[in-house]
Amino acid sequence: YLVQYLPIRDLKEMSPDALAANVTLANQARAEVPWGPGLPEEIFLDAVLPHASVTEPRESMRAEFHDRYLPLVKDCKTPGEAALRLNRELFQDYKVSYNPRRLRPDQSSRESIKQGVATCTGLSIMLVEACRAVGVPARLAGIRSWPGRGGNHTWVEIWDDGWRFVGAAEPDPAGLDHAWFVADASKAIKDQPRNAIFAVTYKPTGD
Repeated sequence: YLVQYLPIRDLKEMSPDALAANVTLANQARAEVPWGPGLPEEIFLDAVLPHASVTEPRESMRAEFHDRYLPLVKDCKTPGEAALRLNRELFQDYKVSYNPRRLRPDQSSRESIKQGVATCTGLSIMLVEACRAVGVPARLAGIRSWPGRGGNHTWVEIWDDGWRFVGAAEPDPAGLDHAWFVADASKAIKDQPRNAIFAVTYKPTGD
């Protein structure tokens, strides 16, 4: 699956050993968490297995995130519960916070940790990588421009018997599907790409 849809840049730059290690760790995590065996195969392949989210540098932290956070989530009953725990702890542990004075929007987790700052896309990339490292299906979602006021935003979707959402580094006491941007997101315009919400898939979909 990874090779079939592998981005050209990764075909040129990534070693087969790096991809193989990614597969091994993804399958290991799936076997270690209570919800892992029950994940639909298409969800595992597209939202746990992939080695990257978007255009960030390929600097994997899957092994480190797995070893550090599996003990935190191994007693969770659902991937949603595990994602909420990660979102509370991850950014405090690595001392990464929101700040527009970052190197670039699509930072790798390592870049964000080194700087200690990231904007919404970098924070979301980091949370997705940590989630996938412990078998939680996760992907980026976002909007290019909020209707009526402009500005963009990126957040994280978690698969928990359906896709749910959470703001990266913005834990809400009410849990999943609660965030400051709900009112703005409700105004998205599906048939206008500039003002529509998109989720990122590893397998190309045409959009």
